[in-house]
Amino acid sequence: MKLDIYRDKWIDMVFEGRNKSYGAYELRKKNPRTTLIALVIGSFIFSSLLALPLINWPSSNDEDKEKVTMVDMSKLAPPPPDVPKIPPPPPPPPAPKISEVKFVKPKVVKKEEVVEEMKTIEDLKDKNVGAKDVEGRDDGKIVLDEPAGELTCRC
Repeated sequence: MKLDIYRDKWIDMVFEGRNKSYGAYELRKKNPRTTLIALVIGSFIFSSLLALPLINWPSSNDEDKEKVTMVDMSKLAPPPPDVPKIPPPPPPPPAPKISEVKFVKPKVVKKEEVVEEMKTIEDLKDKNVGAKDVEGRDDGKIVLDEPAGELTCRC
């Protein structure tokens, strides 16, 4: 004999001599029917949710429909005249070249072995610190040194 816990015979045997009006007896007796109803309702809801995007809903709004109107181009006003664009102001002239003073790294040596003297604070007051000494001009032109040797081309 096959064991089937959903048959009335099995449920009656389990609840023999017990309180059948408590509620568990009714729940177990109605369980197969309730499960089948839940399965049918769940399948219906699932399939309707899957089919929902496939349904073409009719549009009842007249606003959604495109309206075509003919326009007579000869009755339109002419376009406004082009306003010339104002050019941006010219860039400011370059600032005058400021003199640079060579930076000498401080090194502790005897006074007799000093090759280059370090500049004082007074010498650095109006100048930038650079890799070498460069003379500046007040008119803003760059001062370039003369080439040291002849330029030759090895072509």
